[in-house]
Amino acid sequence: KAEGLPFTASTPSGGLRLASDRGRDDYVEFDLDTTGERGVVVGRIRRTRGSRTIEEERPIKAGAAPEELSDSDVLTFLVGALEPWLER
Repeated sequence: KAEGLPFTASTPSGGLRLASDRGRDDYVEFDLDTTGERGVVVGRIRRTRGSRTIEEERPIKAGAAPEELSDSDVLTFLVGALEPWLER
């Protein structure tokens, strides 16, 4: 909870989820996708606004294996993912 934005961190299914306390279906989630040739850390974003739900999934850094991610890569993704909540 910072800057008036209440979020709760949890670890469902071994991933990491930041869920908005204001919207039960709003979250940013990090997970390891092992379906490809090599594992990739993906970010999932889900936002609801009225009856509209927006879902997005993309790698934190395209083409990068988990061990190649930097703190900066994760932070860049997270700031972009949280932008809709910051604009409210």
